[in-house]
Amino acid sequence: DEPEEEDSSPPNKILFARNLPPQATKKMLETLFKQYDGFKEVRLVDGKPDIAFIEFNDAQESALAKEGLQNFKITSQNAMKLTFAKQ
Repeated sequence: DEPEEEDSSPPNKILFARNLPPQATKKMLETLFKQYDGFKEVRLVDGKPDIAFIEFNDAQESALAKEGLQNFKITSQNAMKLTFAKQ
């Protein structure tokens, strides 16, 4: 079991996703995350296609999504890494 790398931020309602494939779209990420209660929105970062922020109503809801989708393989090479966003 790998240790959670750099997940030192305390739980909060925003998740930080990285290691996304270049073809990841806002719609694709919304489809993944909206299956979790409290999903609010996905924000992509211009010029950085491999990262995104996903906002939930509260930290409990974001924690469930983080647990459920940690290392989710969007493509065979890209396992999504989720941490809580730095506040």
